[in-house]
Amino acid sequence: EERSEEQHSNTVLHMAAKHGHGELVSTIIELRPSLIFSRNAYGNTPLHLAALLGDVNIVMNMLEFGLEACSARNNDNQTPLHLACRSISMEAARRIAEKTRS
Repeated sequence: EERSEEQHSNTVLHMAAKHGHGELVSTIIELRPSLIFSRNAYGNTPLHLAALLGDVNIVMNMLEFGLEACSARNNDNQTPLHLACRSISMEAARRIAEKTRS
């Protein structure tokens, strides 16, 4: 698993999610679904970064493969839902909340 020290130990999936590259996220998840649960130096999963970005399509794609990632807490004790609430898109927060209720 490739990690970059310059990028705070982000995996390629972290970077694709952080920068909103939805098609690349889909490809990476198909090839390495376990990366959904990987954590960077701050304890963030790729879902944390997608939620903070507010990219609903990436968030929903990740939730299809790794619903358990919704409950992951980073080093600041924040879940992806916490970060989605801080994003510019409340739709991402709504989708995560819906998935965690079911």
